Amino acid sequence: MKANAICQKGKAVAVAKNKKLIVFDKDGRKVLSKKFKAKINSIDIHDGLIVGTEKGVHFLKDKELIWELLVGKITFLSAGDIIIAAIDNEILAITLDGVLLWRQRLDNIVYDAEINEEIRVHALGYLVRLSFDGKIISIEKEEIERFLPLPWITVKKELDRISRMLKDARKLRPKKVKKDVKIAKKLFKRYMFGEAHEIINRAIEELRFLQLQVILPKKVKSGRTFHITLRFYNFFEEPIENITVDLTDLENYFEISEKIFELPQIRKGMFIEKDVSANPKYEGLFLVTVEVKCNFGEIEKKFNIKVTKSRFPLISLRRKEKREESILDLLK
Repeated sequence: MKANAICQKGKAVAVAKNKKLIVFDKDGRKVLSKKFKAKINSIDIHDGLIVGTEKGVHFLKDKELIWELLVGKITFLSAGDIIIAAIDNEILAITLDGVLLWRQRLDNIVYDAEINEEIRVHALGYLVRLSFDGKIISIEKEEIERFLPLPWITVKKELDRISRMLKDARKLRPKKVKKDVKIAKKLFKRYMFGEAHEIINRAIEELRFLQLQVILPKKVKSGRTFHITLRFYNFFEEPIENITVDLTDLENYFEISEKIFELPQIRKGMFIEKDVSANPKYEGLFLVTVEVKCNFGEIEKKFNIKVTKSRFPLISLRRKEKREESILDLLK
């Protein structure tokens, strides 16, 4: 049987298949079969059966529905002295009598909880400790296990997130990222959650890389100034900060106005632009590297610049000398 959720405690085993809940005793005999109005996502056994569906939390005892709290799509729940239920990244605390005590929003999807002297909630990548009145005691980073918790929810949320970011990032023409997201969506539909998650992570890193735009000409003339334009975008929730741009490699072949400089913090939805002027020292074809360091990591971008001989270098020089002489004449 393909199950949405399974819980085994004591002598009972509860299994959910779509909207149907089936409970077996220790000998494997069916003792309860009940159909709900919405798909079942999570089950726990504590003084009764606690069921989390796409509509809310339901409590059964002695085969009867005692109460239900229709608060929305429950993705996970766990019961102890109270019931901790999750709607994606929001925690709900409910009494065993069905009273909603409080709600607390976190930054990541909740997939597990332990209820003892305190409430310990496992969100994706974090362990959050809370008091019984809903106050956060601490948030600690936590390694994610190799197998994704609640993969159908985790991967869908990541797909929705990167799809929204791609709409904002259209000006960057992220063709490769769009292609990866399309592949991830197909894998998700085939229930290949692990493979889809890996491709989404790759697409996110590619989009981070594209947020740095370096614009410079492929061909310039000797003796003429050109400009290097740097544009930084941010389509992520986390700000980009501690940005250092290093153009030292270009100094080998060009005279540049600034070789190392820092940029201010860039929050979501912002972009910043900076121009640096450069003059060729030599003629030829040069491979140059622009290096950027920030809180996301280090990025290197490589470019080929061809410097060709100016067609009228002497005429330009004579004109310059003539202008200088005429100004001196006027001063006299």
